Amino acid sequence: MILDDIGSLAIRVALGWLFMTGAWASGKDQAGRDFTTSETALVFKWHPELFAIAGIAILGASGLSVIFGIFPRLGALAMTIFLVPAAMIHFAKRDQAMALKGQIASALPGKSGSTAAKALDTLTVTAVFGHFTAGLKTLCLPGPTLYLMLTGAPGADADRARPRRAMAGSPDPALGAICRTPWPMPEGCRRGGRSCAIGRPLCGRRWSPERWLTPSCHPAAAPNPW
Repeated sequence: MILDDIGSLAIRVALGWLFMTGAWASGKDQAGRDFTTSETALVFKWHPELFAIAGIAILGASGLSVIFGIFPRLGALAMTIFLVPAAMIHFAKRDQAMALKGQIASALPGKSGSTAAKALDTLTVTAVFGHFTAGLKTLCLPGPTLYLMLTGAPGADADRARPRRAMAGSPDPALGAICRTPWPMPEGCRRGGRSCAIGRPLCGRRWSPERWLTPSCHPAAAPNPW
């Protein structure tokens, strides 16, 4: 496994864990579902319960998809779409916190400089900046989700099979045969006692004959056993 595959795996695990835990917390009981519905209603006024259920389903399905490499591009696309309204909810919560401050402040006894008023100011500032920064962070997450959508999930079986099928349609029949062969090349393609590795580095999306094939292992120079 090369470094970019390790990095891709780390992104998949982090995003998948984030989305799956979100789905669990939002849908594990009635209290969680009611809270999710009330938060969703800040952005989706029409039947927010339907959008809340859809959001929970997208959270769980996309998290499983990305972690286990089951149609990871579709899972990453679903994550990207989900993150936009999720950020809008955070910004709506910021505005809600500012509106609630005005309602509570008018009901507080005493002057504006009282202990209760100062505590209210502190809570409001915390809520406003907390939801604002949370919204910005949510808007940054489409970066890694778009990366996964464009590159897939390197290392996953479903993703590994795609480059081989694509390379199998290569204009050079010998290259297509090589990329369908997961084993070392025949005896005629050996050099220095080591066989040419016919694996993912050769047939993957970063395949290039100049980098991965030595002159003696190039299909044109090797005996054609096919």
